[in-house]
Amino acid sequence: MRPDFGKIIGKGNTKICYLNPNNPKTCFKASLRNNCKEILREIEFFHFLQRRNIESMYLPKYYGSFQDEEIVGYEVELFWAQDGSAMTVLEFLKIATPSQICDLEKNLDNLKNELLQKNIVFSDLAPGNLALRLDADGSITQLVMIDGFGSTEFIPISKYFSFFGRSKIQRRWKKFLSRYEIDKRRLFGNSNKAGS
Repeated sequence: MRPDFGKIIGKGNTKICYLNPNNPKTCFKASLRNNCKEILREIEFFHFLQRRNIESMYLPKYYGSFQDEEIVGYEVELFWAQDGSAMTVLEFLKIATPSQICDLEKNLDNLKNELLQKNIVFSDLAPGNLALRLDADGSITQLVMIDGFGSTEFIPISKYFSFFGRSKIQRRWKKFLSRYEIDKRRLFGNSNKAGS
C-alpha cells in the first residue's frame, strides 16, 4: 500500500525522494514499477543486512518497503535539514574550513574501515550520496551513506564472501576517492579563494 507522500526533496534517474508528512525523521524513496531495478536492488540490500544482523552507524535506518500497481519504494531515515544541520558531503565541501575537511576525511577513513570489516558492498559512492550531520560548532556528528546501496553483480558473490567483497569495496573506494578529490579541488579550493 502506498503511503502519503510529502514534498519532493530529491530526484534521480529512476527514483524520487519524498518527505514523510507523518514523520519528520524519515523519507520515502520510490520508483515506477516499469523502471524499478535500482530500487529493488536497494530494498534487497537492506533485507540482506537484516537477515545477517549487520548494523552500521554509517547506514540510515530502514523501515520497510511498499508497493502498489504503479510504484515500488521504501521508507528510510532522513538526512536532510533546511537549517543547515544536515547536508551532503558535496554541499559541505562548498562551506567547509580546513579543520572541517580534516574532520571529514577522518570520518571517511572510518567509513571505509567499517565497510571492509562488515563486508558492506555498495554499488556507487560519491560526495553527493554521502550525508553528514553537524553540531552547533560545525563539527561532524554523523556521516551516512544515503544512496548507492547494494551490488550490481548478476551473481552477487561479493556480498556473501568477504574475500571477493573486500576486493570490490577497495576498487570502488578508490574510484570514490578520485571523485572526492576532484570535487574537493573544485569546491573547497574555490570557496576558500573567495573568502581570502
